[in-house]
Amino acid sequence: MPQSYDLNGKVVMGKTKKYLLVGKLIQSSSKRSQIYYAYEADKDGNQPIIGSNRLTVKISNYIDRLSRENKNYNRVASKGRVAFSFFKGSDTCFVRKVDFIPNCDDLAGVTKGIPPGSSALVLESGNQNLRVFLEQPQNKQDGGLSGSELRKAAVNVCRCVEAMHSSGLVWTDLKAENFVLTTDKNGKNQEVKGIDLESCVTFNSNPEDYSPEATPPEFAVAEKQNIGYQFKVQKNYDIWSLGMLLLELSTGKSYFKGKSEDSITKLLANAEMMIIDPKTKSIQLTEQQIYAINDTKLQDLISSCLQFNPNKRPSITQVLFHPYFLTTGIGPISF
Repeated sequence: MPQSYDLNGKVVMGKTKKYLLVGKLIQSSSKRSQIYYAYEADKDGNQPIIGSNRLTVKISNYIDRLSRENKNYNRVASKGRVAFSFFKGSDTCFVRKVDFIPNCDDLAGVTKGIPPGSSALVLESGNQNLRVFLEQPQNKQDGGLSGSELRKAAVNVCRCVEAMHSSGLVWTDLKAENFVLTTDKNGKNQEVKGIDLESCVTFNSNPEDYSPEATPPEFAVAEKQNIGYQFKVQKNYDIWSLGMLLLELSTGKSYFKGKSEDSITKLLANAEMMIIDPKTKSIQLTEQQIYAINDTKLQDLISSCLQFNPNKRPSITQVLFHPYFLTTGIGPISF
């Protein structure tokens, strides 16, 4: 039976390739972009190439932001290093960038149905983001991922951070929604890959944008003092976010679930409102969280990432050599 593509009539024309958009609009979390699934058009230009992979097209009038994201994808793919990856490089940590179109307003008038003056970023498409996956009934019931499935997801997430930091960037928006599960032709989950590099900035620079759930306490303090724009971003910013993500992966629930963005920032900026472990000076895990994680090594790793003193947090290399990742395989290599 021929594949049904659900073409919606919208078209984006690149320098040499034409992309046919399908389905309904997927609103970006920042609400500054329009996101659609798409397929590359065949030589006649009217139908997708038979057997081609589905793509994701991010469309925006904020050309500076989309151009920065394009450069960030190029940077992590070319400059990022991933230790212990004999067969996979940093270019496999994130979804593959397929095309960048600075101006979609082509003279031939091929582009259709998108706002004039738009730019477009064409990317490898994932199946679903990690948060959606974790909120599925079977995962919520089981309390998140566990065993080899959890370890594999954790390794892939950490490798994304390693590729980011080794290329001279800080993500500043490391959260479950910014990781997707890619699938093979049979629809089976394969890899966890990073997406949405719009907010990445170089070390010791000011943040371009932020999601409260992905910010560490020290930034929340600056933001509440109305000087967040002056904050100098360091690698340990991402390590806090990583700890929060590992907690969510292992428990199936975001630490801040149900809280507004303002209440999250307020909570992070006021350490006395959070339960702190007197020994580790990090967030003290609840009995329910400890039960859900059920691995003392992973509990220790999460606590080390969630230390309130940013200088006490481990580097991403230290994270990958933590005993949790040494229980099977060689370091972060899984067999």
